[in-house]
Amino acid sequence: MVSFPKATIFNRRIPKQKFYDKLNISGQLEQQFIREINTIWWKNKLSPETINVGAGKYVKEIEVIEIDLKEQHVSKGIIEAVDKGIPYHIILYLLQDIRTWDKFG
Repeated sequence: MVSFPKATIFNRRIPKQKFYDKLNISGQLEQQFIREINTIWWKNKLSPETINVGAGKYVKEIEVIEIDLKEQHVSKGIIEAVDKGIPYHIILYLLQDIRTWDKFG
C-alpha cells in the first residue's frame, strides 16, 4: 500500500450501516455488503489542511478508503455505492486475506 504523510492519517472505521441509511440501498445490495465486506476504513484525508498542496479547481480533497473483503471479488454495485456515498474524490484500496478463502468450495 502507498504511504502518505502522518498528518493525513484519519484511520476511522465507516460502518456499513452508514451506506445503507444514507443511500437507501436495496435489500439485495445490503446482502452483498454483508456477504462480501468485512470492514470499511477511512484511512487518510489528503487536503490543504493535511498536506502542503492547495485545493484545485475540481479536486478539493481526496479520501483514501480501504475495504477489507471477505471474498476474492467485490460487486460493481458495492463500488458504485461507496463512490456515491462519499462526497469527495477517493482512492479505493481493496484488500483480501487469501488465508480466509474457502479453497474447497
